[in-house]
Amino acid sequence: MSKARWLGCAVVTAGVVTWSVAWWQGRPDRHLERAEQWLAGGNPNEALQWLDLPAEVPRTRDRAFLLRARAAIERGRPSDAVGPLDRIDPDGPLSADVSFWKGRTLMAAGQSLRAASWFRDALRRRPEQIETLRWLAAASYELGDISTAIDSLRALTRLRPDDAPAWRTLGLIQNEHAEYEEARDAYRASLDASPHQPDVRMELAGVLMELGRHDEAIRLLEACRGWVDESDRLVLLARSLYEVGDRAGARQHLEEGLGADPGDAAMLAERARIDLAEGAIVAAVEALDSALAREPVNADWFYLRSQANRRLGETEQADRDLARSQELTEVRTTISDLIRAADRAPGQAEVRYRLGTLCLELNDSKMAAAWFQAALACDPNHDAARQGLLSLQGP
Repeated sequence: MSKARWLGCAVVTAGVVTWSVAWWQGRPDRHLERAEQWLAGGNPNEALQWLDLPAEVPRTRDRAFLLRARAAIERGRPSDAVGPLDRIDPDGPLSADVSFWKGRTLMAAGQSLRAASWFRDALRRRPEQIETLRWLAAASYELGDISTAIDSLRALTRLRPDDAPAWRTLGLIQNEHAEYEEARDAYRASLDASPHQPDVRMELAGVLMELGRHDEAIRLLEACRGWVDESDRLVLLARSLYEVGDRAGARQHLEEGLGADPGDAAMLAERARIDLAEGAIVAAVEALDSALAREPVNADWFYLRSQANRRLGETEQADRDLARSQELTEVRTTISDLIRAADRAPGQAEVRYRLGTLCLELNDSKMAAAWFQAALACDPNHDAARQGLLSLQGP
């Protein structure tokens, strides 16, 4: 073999050896990439199959543990995430991610108070992390810490102005707390970021109605036809048409809706409002009787029926309806006051338990469960909240 040929073979062999070594040394990183791809595709079980090797290599170990924790949470097994997270250096390069995923683990376990603390720690380490802000908002909202939820969402939308879901969530929270102008602006920003959101258009229409902008609300509701719950849309549309003086149009829409769903309580009550205004008092009482039989904790409907019964000369029934309306209104006022108290005291369990019991008085089992869970997140040993939650879960 000539010297030149020998040298060429040696170079090729050295290159192959170098490539082979590099390929072998890069296996842990490639396994991590495959695991991340499986997680991104929503398959945590497959992701776990690629994490054994990188978990054994010092330079990839922490990232492998982090992915194991993520996979555990996505599999609905948050307890399996605790061990991997505890094995990662809490002050190392992945410290912000560790805090974030500890927060996610606690959220999955229903411990929103502790979760919020870890999300704050993650933000301290990495202040402009979009997903951490999103989850801090969620944890805070579950706790009734509305101020922090709103502040987190505002920070998120400053960093990402085109985040339509964040704007919508901000609008929903502000709408719930009667901050209608702020809710209007948030809903509009959500629609600017993503125009095809019929549910957001209907929510915006409801806010505009509260602001007396009924013409705008009517246009939005007409545009939502066929895309949203029709009975909800018709109730809002009829109310706005009524407010702008089109009683005939309002009645026509309600009659069409009741033709499809004769027992819809909200449409019956809305039609009763028109009947009462037009002097059809007996028809109004009959419609309100049917509506209240289906939803017996609506203060506005009791008030309307009290007016109708008084005009019929049924003063005793009118007095009973008015008293019930006032009683339910007082409950709602107390709920509003307690929500503000909960906002000022994020770790106070008793106020959240009290909110749960009041929601039960309004037959709102979903919100009652949410407040009982919030109380337990503040104090896992709050027996009354636990019993309240168990009572809602049935036998």
